Amino acid sequence: MTATRAAGSAPTGTTACRMGAARHPELGMTSMIHPADTTVCQKFPADPMTALLADGWRAVLGHDDFDERTDFFRTGGHSLCAAHLTAWLEPRLGHRPPMRLFFRHPVLADQVGALAAAPSATTTPSTES
Repeated sequence: MTATRAAGSAPTGTTACRMGAARHPELGMTSMIHPADTTVCQKFPADPMTALLADGWRAVLGHDDFDERTDFFRTGGHSLCAAHLTAWLEPRLGHRPPMRLFFRHPVLADQVGALAAAPSATTTPSTES
């Protein structure tokens, strides 16, 4: 039997951070408060590399139930998703990041730092889709 879940609900074992958005322009970020929880999940700062990588995660994972501290492989990612992510990033960065970067740095914030520190990361991320 296949488990089903209501549209928009989080998969079992995850916490959706979609509701209760509070903007913090002075910090350059939005915090999300889960309605059943009082914890605050910091979503994405206004830095272009973080926004680009988060868009890539959304595209390959098919959801946005993650924040900067989330591990790609614990939120539904696997090696084929990582390959899709590198291919998705290639036209936007102007180069294909090495797959090992995503395995060595599975957390979103760490991936952003590793991409920014990579020798070929001298170009600004494209906003084209």
